[in-house]
Amino acid sequence: YYMTLHKNQITTLEFFTLPIGVGLVVLSVLAAREKAWRRLVEVAALAALFLPSAAFSFLPGQDVHALTALILALAGIVTGMALQRRVLILGGTIAFVSEVLAKAVHWLVLQGLTGAHWGMILGGFMIVAVGLFESRKLAFVRDRAMRLKGSVQEYAARWK
Repeated sequence: YYMTLHKNQITTLEFFTLPIGVGLVVLSVLAAREKAWRRLVEVAALAALFLPSAAFSFLPGQDVHALTALILALAGIVTGMALQRRVLILGGTIAFVSEVLAKAVHWLVLQGLTGAHWGMILGGFMIVAVGLFESRKLAFVRDRAMRLKGSVQEYAARWK
């Protein structure tokens, strides 16, 4: 396969890394009994599928690799959902989000933003992160309160 690619002077990076990544995913399915090895193979598969395209996406004129990296990350998520593998789902999600954020920051750097603009962007991210954290904490506290209320009502019902 690789000799045919080389003979026909195909230089698209993904044609070289995709068979390795797919082979590692197949190997992880076959190594289903050994949990530690399976996770290691799944992480290696994600790295083989995603990292080369992500790295090349920052070279000038190589924006097609960014799209390919996003598609491969989504493929990792879908494969993880189909095989019920959390590592593939989590890794694909991290790969997708990191590529989007990295390209967004790369674009913002090329725009030549001032320090005040960066401060506003980082402040917005912090506000969103704190809001998400607080909403999760509030949901947790509400759940605990409802359970406690149920326990108190059950306890009070016994004394009647």
